[in-house]
Amino acid sequence: MTLILVGVGLIGVIYAGAGVMDKFSTLNKSARHMDSYTGDRGFDSANARTDLEELGIINAICPRSVPLLKEKLEDEGFCLLQKRRGSTEGRIGIFKNAYLGTPLRSKGYENRKTRIEWCILGHNLWKLAAMAAQKRAELEAELAAAA
Repeated sequence: MTLILVGVGLIGVIYAGAGVMDKFSTLNKSARHMDSYTGDRGFDSANARTDLEELGIINAICPRSVPLLKEKLEDEGFCLLQKRRGSTEGRIGIFKNAYLGTPLRSKGYENRKTRIEWCILGHNLWKLAAMAAQKRAELEAELAAAA
């Protein structure tokens, strides 16, 4: 599976102590409605579970409690979302290290936002070119086999 980044808003660092309602009010300003919320154990809290339930959003945050985790692991949707989270975090790491650079040298919110948007465009063009080259090689192999 190939991940194409479709848009990233600068939302700042989300701390585990902050309420999920606050996070979603920030996220929903720049994104469409979210159906699920996935995170690691650092984001789990009673408040987060309550807030997500009130918002009607699927809670796929990895619980800190081992018995609750065992219960959640029986849910196929939870496992799928956690698996997807891992691959997405890997791609974000590649994007951050290979495209943005560390530290991000743009000053100010607007400049950082613009820099990230240009880097997303560069990343997506690179991925599309790789996909096209792979498809071309497959087609050439099929034609050579048929001849």
